[in-house]
Amino acid sequence: MYKYKHPKPIIVKLTDELGFKLRQKAAEYIAANQNRTDKENGYFTSAGGYQKSG
Repeated sequence: MYKYKHPKPIIVKLTDELGFKLRQKAAEYIAANQNRTDKENGYFTSAGGYQKSG
């Protein structure tokens, strides 16, 4: 019968060339897929309400 074993972590050194490429790819992914709130988009007014600009 199958006995469960905890998964082993994948250890990646982030200071070498491969690590740099992975960090760069992660930063590009985050920049492309980041959810922005209305406040970050400039819709939030100082009076506490929302106002669509443009």
